[in-house]
Amino acid sequence: AAILPDLRDSARAAATPEQAQSAESRISGLVALAAGKDPTIDPLGKAAPPRGAASPRVLLTLLGAGLFGLITGIAAALAVWFLDPRLRREQQLQERFDLPVLARVPRDPFATGTAPITPRSLTTAALEAYRTMRATLEAVTDPDCGPGVVLVTSAAENEGKTTTAINLAAAFAVAGRRALLIEADLRRPTIGRALHLPHGHPGIVNVLIEQAPFEQALLAVDGYAGNLVALIADHTGPWASELFSLSVCQELIESARDFADVVVIDSPPLIVVPDALPLVRWVDHVVLVARIGQSDLARISELGALLDENGRAPTGFAVVGVPGGEQSRYAIATPPHSGTRFTSSAPPFTAPTEPR
Repeated sequence: AAILPDLRDSARAAATPEQAQSAESRISGLVALAAGKDPTIDPLGKAAPPRGAASPRVLLTLLGAGLFGLITGIAAALAVWFLDPRLRREQQLQERFDLPVLARVPRDPFATGTAPITPRSLTTAALEAYRTMRATLEAVTDPDCGPGVVLVTSAAENEGKTTTAINLAAAFAVAGRRALLIEADLRRPTIGRALHLPHGHPGIVNVLIEQAPFEQALLAVDGYAGNLVALIADHTGPWASELFSLSVCQELIESARDFADVVVIDSPPLIVVPDALPLVRWVDHVVLVARIGQSDLARISELGALLDENGRAPTGFAVVGVPGGEQSRYAIATPPHSGTRFTSSAPPFTAPTEPR
């Protein structure tokens, strides 16, 4: 209250009109505030020093930034989860295609490169997965006829189809079945090198162009007592792939069916290279290989539509690269060494050494 008289004295004693006007203006403002009814304003009271900074509020800012970052991160993760076209979990296959999973092959942490992995290089858990696949195929077919002819393919390259074909055929051979592994991927053949088979031997192309008899082109794989036999690619290139459209190819499949208890065909990825598409009309099962974290769901759908157009429904999936890979507590048989004998419905095969 004492400030008003001082201001009035200052106004009267002002040396210039401007100073007097300034003092009168301050007096009018204080009088107006005092006459107001705002309980938060005390123009005549003593100002209290602030207890802290009004801005910035560090703790509140940090909490707000953390909450915003958390919400943004969750939204981004959900967007990636729903928009990512790659296969991330097995349930995506079952929801989209309503097909069974025939094998769950665990991820191999020591696998390098794109070369197929043979039974001797697989983990125990992976070997058991292929044995499960063999048992599943036997369970869904007539026990008197066996699985017959199984074509293994995928929607894209480097997804594990050749590894699956080799190890599925080996699993049948270990169980005492005569298994014939046919290499139908004439663009990128790898079976002969993976199984250490001799070069320069007549193969599937020579059989299809009728330059070599069927049995003359077969090669026994060491370590399976004649139960695992291969018919590999002896020539490569797009021109050779056209041979699968010939009628002699159907005759080859029938000869293979008569020769072996089970025939496993390693087909190229049919979406990328449809060379072996005519084969699907003559086989008993089509197994689709999909790799976790790599296979494109849209491409798998496209492959399913392509098979449907050709009158063939896939039997199921072999899912490769499943997380986890712990070894089973139960020991399973590893591929036999040379000289081990197995019972089979057919006599052991011996590849001819001289051309007929």
